[in-house]
Amino acid sequence: ALRNLSLAGRLGACHASFKNQSLRASADELGLELRLSHAWDLPAVTLELGVVTGVAVLSQRFTTEGVAPARTTFATQLGVALGLVRDLGHGTYLGADVTAGTYLFEALDSGDGDGTSSVHDRFTVGGTLHVGKHW
Repeated sequence: ALRNLSLAGRLGACHASFKNQSLRASADELGLELRLSHAWDLPAVTLELGVVTGVAVLSQRFTTEGVAPARTTFATQLGVALGLVRDLGHGTYLGADVTAGTYLFEALDSGDGDGTSSVHDRFTVGGTLHVGKHW
């Protein structure tokens, strides 16, 4: 029963930025996730369904004429993943997956400016295409 289970780790990084007339902002994420998945070998592809958990460091930086200090926080992730893998021969493969999950992180509350923070959650959906080699 365990031979159809796999445990995989992933390291990921993401960068985003935007600007308008009064503000320029950039955001970075560096994360580590673990996936436990079950695989079904079908005639043409392997179907994988699994759970994902992880941690991340989130940082934001701002450039403005006003006051907007940089901030860094930690996040946890929990989600589900669905993937397809196609063997290409000679130990190589092509894969695609979609992950839906929730990030939990602490953030400053907007409002009266007293510096209080609370835990926030964000639902995310993301996908990857990958090529690999089995060793």
